[in-house]
Amino acid sequence: MAFEITERKANGMIRYKRRCDCGWKESSTAEIVPPRSISYTCPKCGKKNSGTVA
Repeated sequence: MAFEITERKANGMIRYKRRCDCGWKESSTAEIVPPRSISYTCPKCGKKNSGTVA
């Protein structure tokens, strides 16, 4: 899974943290307006992760 949703706000914004199957999880959260595709390379194992936050 490429992300973990931490909060859905009343105004439609979503707070999320990036994560990887290797166990790495981002310590900070980001806010976006869904739907949005995210992709990144894990800093721990180098795996390319992607997904859609909806």
